[in-house]
Order: sequence, then structure tokens, then C-alpha cells
Amino acid sequence: VKYADLEHDLAQLLIEFSTVIIQLNPYTAEAVADAYELPADKLRTIPHSSYQGIYAHSVSREQARAILDVPPSSPTLGFVGQLRLYKGLDTLLAAAELMSRQVQDLTLLLAGKTWPEAVEAIEAALPRSVRLVRYHSYIEDCDLQLWFKAADVMVFPYRRVLNSGSVYLAATFGRPCVLPAEPHLVKQFEGERWVSFYDTDGEPESNLARAAESALETARADGVAAREFATRYTPFDMSRAFLNLLESLQAG
Repeated sequence: VKYADLEHDLAQLLIEFSTVIIQLNPYTAEAVADAYELPADKLRTIPHSSYQGIYAHSVSREQARAILDVPPSSPTLGFVGQLRLYKGLDTLLAAAELMSRQVQDLTLLLAGKTWPEAVEAIEAALPRSVRLVRYHSYIEDCDLQLWFKAADVMVFPYRRVLNSGSVYLAATFGRPCVLPAEPHLVKQFEGERWVSFYDTDGEPESNLARAAESALETARADGVAAREFATRYTPFDMSRAFLNLLESLQAG
């Protein structure tokens, strides 16, 4: 952030004036402990839901690839969301270049709103040996399914991430994910075979490349596990949990 001190002061004010602090990730207090302390007596956890039933889910993988001009047999990685450098796009692009030496006919999908200065930086870092399908603008809700379903594996190499709706959206469309091995993310998704991790220390590009290659090998089975995960806790379940919290506060 540009103004860390002000962000810290704002967080402290919100903590002070709040009756309850809702966390989506049960390890939030631990993750932000270097910046501020969240009082345990105010914390309540309402887990992030999938997006089951929210977005169109009407095209097949084959149809999505035909629309985006991705070959049916091409191993394909995807990144969907605002294309910002702090999200680790430079690491992803470098990792894709490394992967192209081992993975034949690799395709990388990049889609999302992009600021002009970010477009220039992305252009300068594009891998030369990878098929690229890019869309640097806002994605309409009805088209989100194309970018997820055309991919085999979604990669989100965020730096300093706490919660990512994109991960739950990937699960909704049955796509496994590769994430940075942030301790709170590892704990949160422990045991979920559709989520794999890479070490951000040392050589993150090489680490990400290896993790993504491994994820591609088991993408089909892991995608089934992702869909099962998405159906276990839906937006309806999350809304009921929020209502239950409001009712408990009112009763209190």
C-alpha cells in the first residue's frame, strides 16, 4: 500500500469501534500479526463460500477452447482477475517460459482489467515460447466461465494474499489451483488435493514452474475434487452463517 501508516491507523479504529470482526480465513489474526492485533473475543469466522449457482455454467471445456482459440490438447494455465504486478504476474510469466522447455505446446491465459502502465510491464515480460491468449479488460459475468473452463490449471502467484475469491471461483468451475506457500493458505487448504503450493523463497519462478507442471499431470482428477469442494459450502450456506451471526448479536 502507498500509505501504510494510515492503513494501520484505520485498521486500529475499525478494531476499536467494532462489536464483531468477521474473518473469512480462520488464520487471519496470525497472518496480520506483524501489522496489528485482532482481539480474539471479537473474532468470528464465516468461511468464504464457493460461487455455486452465481455465474453461468453452460459451456464445455471444448466449447470454451474453441471460442478462445486454444487447441484442444494444449496444456493450459490460466490467470483471471485484475492484472496487477503485485499479484506476481512477473513470476508467472517467467515460470511459463521455464515450463515451455519441458511442457510441449503450453498455453497461458491472461484475462482481466489492466491499467496502462501494467500492460507495458507485462508486454516487456511476456514469455516467447508460450502460446498466449490475453484480454486486458473487464470480463463480463457471462464470460467468466470461458477463461476458467478453457484452462487446465489456474495459477494465482499473489504476494501477501489473505483471501482470494478467484480460488473459490476456480473450484466452482472445477479447476485446480497453484498458490504461494503462505502459511495461512497452507493451513486453510490442508488436505485439499485440488490446491497445490510453491515456495516463494529462493527461486520462485523455478518453484512455480515445477508445481504447475505437477498440477497439469493430475488436473482432471483434481478438477473433480475442486467441484466437490465447491458444492460443500455454497453462497446460501455463507449467507445463513451471516444471518445466524446477526441474530446472535441481536439476541445478545
